[in-house]
Amino acid sequence: NTITYEFHDYKKQGVPVDELRKWIARQGWESIINTKGATFRGLSDNQKKSFDKVNAIDLAIENPSLIKRPILCNEKTLLIGFKLAEYENAFKK
Repeated sequence: NTITYEFHDYKKQGVPVDELRKWIARQGWESIINTKGATFRGLSDNQKKSFDKVNAIDLAIENPSLIKRPILCNEKTLLIGFKLAEYENAFKK
């Protein structure tokens, strides 16, 4: 679609903490954190019970696999995960 983008692999390059904070502020940690994945299931029961905005940021920095993928963002748009219809609608001209 001739859209200019920058790819950031947060599993290899680390989590962009400022961006993570913005994403959570915009859509809540529940939208950003993959609570159905193996990484979340591997957390201790105490970590799972005490999950909140602050813990989500700290745990996602320590465990980047907790973050849903892909995340596509710009000034106006924040898409979490891949849903074809959302992507098509977000970039209609």
